[in-house]
Amino acid sequence: MSTPQLAARWLHEADAGLPWLADPVRDWLDNWRGHAALVCGAPGAGQLPAAAAWAKAWLCDSAAAARQRGEPSPLACGQCQPCRWFAARQHPDVCWVSSEAQAQAWELANAGEAVDEAKPAAAGKKPRKPSAELRVVAVRAAIAWAQRPPQHSPRRVMVLSPAQAMNDISANALLKTLEEPIGETRLLLCVDDPGRLLPTVRSRCQRLDLPPVLPDQVLPWLSGHIGGDAPVLLAAAGTALRALELYAQGISAAAWQRLPARALQGEAPALADWPLPVLLASLIKLVHDLQCAHLGGTPQFFPADALAVWSTDLNDLDARRPGEALATLARWGQRLTALVRHEGHAWNAAILLPALLQWRLAA
Repeated sequence: MSTPQLAARWLHEADAGLPWLADPVRDWLDNWRGHAALVCGAPGAGQLPAAAAWAKAWLCDSAAAARQRGEPSPLACGQCQPCRWFAARQHPDVCWVSSEAQAQAWELANAGEAVDEAKPAAAGKKPRKPSAELRVVAVRAAIAWAQRPPQHSPRRVMVLSPAQAMNDISANALLKTLEEPIGETRLLLCVDDPGRLLPTVRSRCQRLDLPPVLPDQVLPWLSGHIGGDAPVLLAAAGTALRALELYAQGISAAAWQRLPARALQGEAPALADWPLPVLLASLIKLVHDLQCAHLGGTPQFFPADALAVWSTDLNDLDARRPGEALATLARWGQRLTALVRHEGHAWNAAILLPALLQWRLAA
């Protein structure tokens, strides 16, 4: 099953959630008393699946009845009518508000879709790339949805993700709804960098944090999806969802372990099938680990034995001038980091890829 198909299951099916999110979601159900919240966590921590799990449980008739009886909040039952609607992606009291890129990746029926459909590409032109911005047309469509009466029960949920992708126009349009939603409408804003939100948005929301997850908590689940590649890719990506994304993009554990040697030798053709944003981020991680290893520390993203091929070259640099190895790596890292600001640019891969690997130019 592909990553988008799995993502759609995590968001919609009551029994297909991410197991390490169950306890935080139960805690939110018991302790959140506001009407708007920031669902915060590190990139790839699962903010959107967590928000969906909360929404399913809050809308579930069986879970609502248990809360009314004063029982601890259960998660969604998966059997009642609201749960069936949710699983079929047809719940009338749920509104998804996301960027075009995330709506495509997670198979969401995005708010504003009907009024802002992408125009077909003209003859001879490439299709427009899905926008990573949470556009004002989607926010305004969601506001119009929030002003209509609920269809099934007083409870409704609006999920915005990634909330930091709102520009100032989108964020300001949302303020009135954040402050005074109609009835029992709840708003969940998924975010990995709350500092990028306007202060006026942050001040209207309670903060719900996803706790850090230890590798042992996610490794069995990840191994069930990608097998023996799981330990290496989990270290490479940092989170289970990002490890799964790497795997879906064709990056195996073996390919990850070969990257240091291929970067050292400038083997651009061997890396041509790597998506450029993924390769750029991976090389930045490689620079970090090479600096750690050269200083006698423990690398974070790559196995230590995969970095050993760099020892001779880095030691030779230091032999010519003490400290030159670290200085060279730092300059290479700076050049790579400068490109991150432009990673959405339509790069010519044949030109950019060899340039990314020219680490010796920094010497």
